[in-house]
Amino acid sequence: SEVGPGLGIRCPYPTPLEIREQHIGVPVEGVTVRVVDPETRKEVPDGEIGELTLAGWPVLKGYWKNEEETRKQIVDGWLFMGDLVSREKNGFFKIYGRNKDLINRGGFKIYPSSLESAIVECPGVQEVCVVATPNPVLGESICACVIPKGEGVVSLAQIREFLKGKVAPYKLPDELCIMEDFPRLSGGMKVNKFGKGGLAEVVLQDENREFYRKQ
Repeated sequence: SEVGPGLGIRCPYPTPLEIREQHIGVPVEGVTVRVVDPETRKEVPDGEIGELTLAGWPVLKGYWKNEEETRKQIVDGWLFMGDLVSREKNGFFKIYGRNKDLINRGGFKIYPSSLESAIVECPGVQEVCVVATPNPVLGESICACVIPKGEGVVSLAQIREFLKGKVAPYKLPDELCIMEDFPRLSGGMKVNKFGKGGLAEVVLQDENREFYRKQ
């Protein structure tokens, strides 16, 4: 690990359960934390999503025999973690995923985890995973990969209609890929999104995926 115990819940038992379930904790003593824009690397206000950066005693000195990665990830003593988080008003940090998960659709930033939590509530949806696909105009499109419940049928129009009023219009999925299961990492639980044979590759090979056509 790059930081060891860099973040932790300082007082787990007095902290309400609902806070502990939704957050990764607060910085331990001797660690300074910032949340920055992944592109500009400037600090963002509390409540906004950005990349987690750490400074202090847990941060490694560098990557073994990899000066390029060291220069990229450690700048002026700050380690850029690649995790997308927000600092809440209570001082706790909430995690949204990895920086590479971020979808840039025409300049709008979409965080898959927040969209997935909305889509999974749609009737007929058992499990969902959101990934980016190439778009010649917008740069990236939003593809919702869905495992339906039982023999249920789920359509892109159904999901978009369900999401209206729940998410911003630019977050509505452009594509739908129906799957029996997702490619998973060893252990069978966590979805393999970007590795070899991962979901991002599988989606592009699916000739049956549905595309949104503006009326």
